[in-house]
Amino acid sequence: MAATSDEEMESLLSTFDQIYKDFQNGVVEVQLLRSNCNVEIEKRQALQSTCDSLKQG
Repeated sequence: MAATSDEEMESLLSTFDQIYKDFQNGVVEVQLLRSNCNVEIEKRQALQSTCDSLKQG
């Protein structure tokens, strides 16, 4: 029985490790998406400023 318990524990640890790695990857992906979003916001603001300048000129 001890072997089965050890095997179950190893399986649980392996599953937890995979969940943790997936979580870490998710965090990195969210950070990348936030960064990309911020870049797009800056581009939009620059375009809006250019459009406003052209309308005034």
